[in-house]
Amino acid sequence: MNESYSMKDRFQAMRHHTVQRNRQADLLTKAIAESPYPVIVCGDFNDTPASYAYRKISRLLQDCFLQAGQTWSGSYQCWGGFLRIDYTFCSPAFQVNRYLLISNPWSDHKQQHCVLYLDKCS
Repeated sequence: MNESYSMKDRFQAMRHHTVQRNRQADLLTKAIAESPYPVIVCGDFNDTPASYAYRKISRLLQDCFLQAGQTWSGSYQCWGGFLRIDYTFCSPAFQVNRYLLISNPWSDHKQQHCVLYLDKCS
């Protein structure tokens, strides 16, 4: 943001983006619930695991990081590398075998690598 923005403007922008992400999470969970197929969802959510969007989506899907991650480092490489805002989720039909976060010199986000197995579709 421009340095001339007031603190009030910044908070209003943060609120606006949070409301937008929450609406998107509602739409996404509806699509997941209506899908006749196992689902994989991954991406930069710009939200922490304490957020509404994360909690809403993780009610239906497994968080691959929690299932098979072997570190507690975050996915966002800035601010000390502890912030987790990128996620890979999958339907319970998948077995999460491996999840890795790998430093990435081309981005401020770490790469997510996940190995999933699907025995059969139900």
